Amino acid sequence: MRKFETMAVIRKTGFIIMFLIMVFGAYAQDSCHVLNPAIQESYEGGCKNGLAHGEGLAKGVDTYQGRFKKGLPDGYGTYNWANGAIYQGDWKKGKRSGRGSYSYSVDGRDTSIIGLWK
Repeated sequence: MRKFETMAVIRKTGFIIMFLIMVFGAYAQDSCHVLNPAIQESYEGGCKNGLAHGEGLAKGVDTYQGRFKKGLPDGYGTYNWANGAIYQGDWKKGKRSGRGSYSYSVDGRDTSIIGLWK
């Protein structure tokens, strides 16, 4: 095999390897699921056993940025609802739990509730 033929084979092999890395890398990211339907359209962040785990950002109709455990918000995070309401605080198994603040607006009147959630 000539030198230029060898280089062509090396180039093709390199492109194939890069393509496979991109395809399987995208697949691995897509296989990490968020269990809350309102925020499962896209997810960037930590993953464990196919579920969102650790720090992450999940988007859908609503948005959540913070800690995840077993596919659900768990730990500290901020949840933004499509209606403009925001909860910033602690989460446990996908529910507000612990210290946090909830802000929303009704008829142009802004309201905030700060306290412990169960």
